[in-house]
Amino acid sequence: MGNFRSRTMSQTSKAETYHASIALIGDSTIDNVVWTRSLDGCVAHQLKAQLDAKRNIPSSPSVLIHNLAADGFTSDDVLKGKRPAISFNTRENLGDPFPFTTISEGHKGVPIFKPLACLKRLDPKPDVCVVSIGGNDVREILGSPMITMDLPAAVDKFQVNYPLILKEITSTCKKVVIMLQYRPEFATDEVYYGVYRGIANAYGADEPSPTLVNGLMETVYAPVVDLARKLSLPIIDLPNTFDIHDSSMYISQIEPSAEGGELIAELIAHVIENHPWKHSVLYSKPPQSSTVNAVVNQEGINWRVTL
Repeated sequence: MGNFRSRTMSQTSKAETYHASIALIGDSTIDNVVWTRSLDGCVAHQLKAQLDAKRNIPSSPSVLIHNLAADGFTSDDVLKGKRPAISFNTRENLGDPFPFTTISEGHKGVPIFKPLACLKRLDPKPDVCVVSIGGNDVREILGSPMITMDLPAAVDKFQVNYPLILKEITSTCKKVVIMLQYRPEFATDEVYYGVYRGIANAYGADEPSPTLVNGLMETVYAPVVDLARKLSLPIIDLPNTFDIHDSSMYISQIEPSAEGGELIAELIAHVIENHPWKHSVLYSKPPQSSTVNAVVNQEGINWRVTL
């Protein structure tokens, strides 16, 4: 696994030896335990299982995963903190509680989770951090009667927040994996969140269309792809990985199922195991493909959703 070495963590009275430490920051594209209803199906635990299996050395130190993602979080929430209301109780009950949650007098005793502050408190510091955020920035305004104005405002805020998030993360962990979020399932649009319908309304289109969502993603992620190039960071390209017509990948249109989480974990593990950390690379695994595609994110690249 790269050039990681076994280290010792002594946050408890008994020291624990581990091979590498991975931090995960984002939303339900990582923190999907509410939807899979078990730790075994969630991204964080599938990632650990895959990375541990790749080592294939009996009694060898395992990989340590810090799940700092929170279902429902926006880019603002990652920066400022918020109560992780959606998955807080589920994770507590399953033995995977949010770390370093604090009681704030200003929030009437509600536990507030600040992932970036938590990242800085990890000891020792993580070897790699994965960040996946942004979908909820758009989801929150889908039903707005002013969506034609609210959507551009949401995009602008995300594009302002993202470099700030990366700046905070890289001050603690230099090896950051950027994950571009997948497109929602198309067939269940009218049943659940109406993402495609909402985007169609924003653009004044008569019918929902994947083409409109593709174009929105290309606009939203263009500065992120550029920033990754400047910082020589790898990108996991989920828009060119998830098949929006494959219902097995999704729960409730926008959440990753256990199968979707397995695919996400596979790509994260691949990047952690194989990325050279010398330049930016776009990693994807198109439907029906048995291998991961790797394309150098070079100057002049015009990232597009091609599925």
